[in-house]
Amino acid sequence: LDDINKYNRNGLVSTNGTSASAKNNSSSANNNTQLQTKCVSQLPDKTYITSNWTEFIHEFVAKFEPKPNAFMFNQGLWPHDQFQEPAVYEQIIKAISDAGMISIYKTTTKHVTAESAEIQLYEQKICELVDYCLDLSWTWLVPDHLYADRAHFFEPVYSWFNIGLLNILSSAF
Repeated sequence: LDDINKYNRNGLVSTNGTSASAKNNSSSANNNTQLQTKCVSQLPDKTYITSNWTEFIHEFVAKFEPKPNAFMFNQGLWPHDQFQEPAVYEQIIKAISDAGMISIYKTTTKHVTAESAEIQLYEQKICELVDYCLDLSWTWLVPDHLYADRAHFFEPVYSWFNIGLLNILSSAF
């Protein structure tokens, strides 16, 4: 979450996560080895860092110009035990709704472990509360040769994820 929450209003964000001043845009544009895209134009003036989801949604995401229509979130395989607390995910979903955005929860890719049953329980509850749920519970069926490591895939698996997300977005909008 901390990496997601670090953006600079006047900066450029490259594919490798580095940033450069927008004033240096002309020199950076000539560098073919680093792809860069401009950040959203109306971000706060300072770098924004928080580990509080609702604050991040209200004070950062909701102030984008233009404001996003949807907000997708998930816990993933990181040790964010706070997601197991109903008060936490209920506050996140409420913050998304209060900001006038559609909530989309992406379930965690599945591995058959002791903790996968625990994850499934609270993710089912979250999916009942959000506007849309991108359910990846089928990933336990993905054959081993399509895994890059314990948590990441090779194509075409990510294309399948994208098709699911595009189906959700096409029905939402």
